[in-house]
Amino acid sequence: MTREDYLTHQFVTLRREIEGQQIRVFWIIMIGLLGMPAVGYFLLAATTPVWLVLPFFLLVLIILYLAEQNHMVRAGRYIREYIETQVDFSPGWEAWLAEHAELRLVDKHFSACFIVLFFLYYFVSVVFAMDRLVMAAVGDPSGPGWWSVCGAAGAYAITTIWGMATLIHHWRSLSGPPRTAKGT
Repeated sequence: MTREDYLTHQFVTLRREIEGQQIRVFWIIMIGLLGMPAVGYFLLAATTPVWLVLPFFLLVLIILYLAEQNHMVRAGRYIREYIETQVDFSPGWEAWLAEHAELRLVDKHFSACFIVLFFLYYFVSVVFAMDRLVMAAVGDPSGPGWWSVCGAAGAYAITTIWGMATLIHHWRSLSGPPRTAKGT
């Protein structure tokens, strides 16, 4: 395999991966934005244990979204820094986009709005779940209800901190290492 064939194969493979990730991101967004409110509506009459799981499902969707975004960014960065620098003409698509950051402003705002909305869904589902637990504990004061409230509050606090830490790490990784001029 020649060097040119290798670079072409890498480029095509990474672009195909990015396309697949964009499709997965679309479905994660559709499940989150349309599916979760519908599930919440149908769960209004559901039992408490179902409500306890819903916030974790939302947090998993947030993390899946961040993972897909992070993988797309890494693939694009690799194309820009290691494949496009090997060709004689420039700039390549990824380098051109990096030089025109204003073209990605809408993407950044869309992603931020999606994450804010998802965390809003998450916190609302935590409130609903905790409300169900507190109502059950008040209804049976001699039962283990208050232990369940404390346990769920602790679990939600830990997963919220973990989700926020993942989000912060994601935002930091998007900035990436400082850019260098071509050939340096």
